[in-house]
Amino acid sequence: MHSKELYESKKNKKSIYHNYINKIKKNCKRNIYNIINPTLVKNPYATKFPKKLFNEDSQTVNKTLLF
Repeated sequence: MHSKELYESKKNKKSIYHNYINKIKKNCKRNIYNIINPTLVKNPYATKFPKKLFNEDSQTVNKTLLF
C-alpha cells in the first residue's frame, strides 16, 4: 500500500478505530494489565494493530472465547 493510500485509509477508518478501542476500554475490568496494554492506550509505536487495521490486514473474526 502506498503512502497516499495509507493516509486515505487512516483518514476514513480513524473514527472506527477510536470507537472500537473505546468500547473495549469501557467494558473491560480495571486492572494493571489493561492500563498498560499498548493497544488500549492507542500507542501506534508499541502495537501493530492500528497499522494492520489501516492496511486492511486485520481479521474481522474475533477468536476470543469466553468460559
